[in-house]
Amino acid sequence: MIRHSLEIKFQTIEYSVVWNFCFLQRESFFDILVNSLIMFTFALIISLFIEYEFYHLLPDDMKFWFVMPFNYQEKENSASYTMERLYMTDLAIKWVHGSMDENEFGDLMDKYFYFFKSRHTRKCTELEYMKISDTLYIDKVKERISSLKVLSEFSKIGALLDAAGDIDIDVLLNKYLELKCKVEARVQRINELVIGHGDPCFANTLYNKSTKTLKFIDPKGAIEEKDL
Repeated sequence: MIRHSLEIKFQTIEYSVVWNFCFLQRESFFDILVNSLIMFTFALIISLFIEYEFYHLLPDDMKFWFVMPFNYQEKENSASYTMERLYMTDLAIKWVHGSMDENEFGDLMDKYFYFFKSRHTRKCTELEYMKISDTLYIDKVKERISSLKVLSEFSKIGALLDAAGDIDIDVLLNKYLELKCKVEARVQRINELVIGHGDPCFANTLYNKSTKTLKFIDPKGAIEEKDL
């Protein structure tokens, strides 16, 4: 596993923001170059292609939710695409710094749930639904936590949790799984698959408070429409 981190600083008239990119990949790493107009993303493996293709396979009425990648290129040991550089703060930074009030959070949630409702759907079997659901919301979470624990930085996270009280990451995981079961028990499941981002967390989301514009980056990737 290779850990590659990059700190990017930019400044506008209104504020100064530091972007911290930290990617954990088994066989690849990503690098980012920024200028005043565009952002370039490079990767050592061709897996970047599926991230690029995802946008261009999307239904037209879903594309406006995502930052468009263009100018995909492949070299012998790397691939790259270009994205427009939007002067919008990613939500993870706003959340960590407490720069979002209750009204803005309400507007943001309205946008999020409008996106969820606008996703294209298709029917599936109960078995197919459960398999994909378990992969996304159980297996993937456990895998990410296992990967986190082997990092040298994990001891610092453990110290922060200790400072918050008698709690550790495994306790949080169990609480998450218990809450998941409670929610699923009271919600009627519809056996449908949707075209989604894959991980629409705050770190993958750009938001402009003034225009109420929400854009997603770093989607799960796809090679064919059925992969969406």
